[in-house]
Amino acid sequence: PFKSRNAEFPLGFFNAGLHSVWYVSKAQLMVCAPAKVGSSAIKGWLYRSLGGLDRNTDVHALSPSRWKQLGVDNWDWMSAKQRAAALLSPKVKRVALFRHPAARLNSAYEDKFACYRSGPTEAAFALLQQAGVPNKRARALLTCGTGGFSRVPLSFVIRLVDRAMNKKS
Repeated sequence: PFKSRNAEFPLGFFNAGLHSVWYVSKAQLMVCAPAKVGSSAIKGWLYRSLGGLDRNTDVHALSPSRWKQLGVDNWDWMSAKQRAAALLSPKVKRVALFRHPAARLNSAYEDKFACYRSGPTEAAFALLQQAGVPNKRARALLTCGTGGFSRVPLSFVIRLVDRAMNKKS
């Protein structure tokens, strides 16, 4: 395994995002768009700009053959020779999308703790339980308050996540 200052990762951890690499041969463009950074929007844009006219198509459900008809390859579908050619060609433009960790944390907070969607999730309740918050108090904290959020401030969630990460190392 690979070791960093704070964690140990199995080697497969670093291959997890390779299925997020898309190659558009006509445009000589390679895009790495992992989950949670706008990959659905990027796939939708690719689909529509290359001839897939239906805006309601679930781009995650498209078959490899449909993507290939549009001239798009995924890293998982490419041979080692194709991968090397795309990576080493000076003509290929390469783009990697990423998201600032603070923006990602805020998005996750809104997704799990916000009341303006479907309300706080069971994941939010589980996080509070893991932190040792009694069930009755956790339910009270997750009751929707004014402003569209539960009564759990983001700073509290950050401390819980930090505490959990420090316990594991």
